[in-house]
Amino acid sequence: MDPIAESTPSTPSTLLARPALNAEEASEVVQRVRRAQAGDLAAYDQLVHQFQERIYGLCYHMTSHHEDAHDLAQDTFVKAWQALKNFKGDSSFYTWIYRIAVNTCLNHLSSAGIAPSISVSMIWISSQRTIPTWWLWSRTRLLGVKPILQNFSVG
Repeated sequence: MDPIAESTPSTPSTLLARPALNAEEASEVVQRVRRAQAGDLAAYDQLVHQFQERIYGLCYHMTSHHEDAHDLAQDTFVKAWQALKNFKGDSSFYTWIYRIAVNTCLNHLSSAGIAPSISVSMIWISSQRTIPTWWLWSRTRLLGVKPILQNFSVG
């Protein structure tokens, strides 16, 4: 059974704008990460379940293609599992897996010869601090669209 396919959201943009975890939820994530690093597959499955919709939403925003987003979200979680022993906890687990997802998507788009797109909703999400402003501006410079975005107020 594929948990990502079962929970594929109809509105990926709302998934990226979720509020940060409260202290109790953050503590639970840390405990799950530690258990997963010790080889507990059930703990990792809980992490996948907790973050799969947000990662799928990110992948969908970067690709605008449901099937690719689904595959890339799965690839992200596989890569994260393979690299989990290297996760030191200097950032939150979500920040770490988010970065893996972004890189996975950028690599996919690059290998397919597709320039990544940045939507107006990503600009709005950035202003809500879900996506770091530095990341958005670095992507816009990479894509050569910074002059267009200078008309927007980004946090």
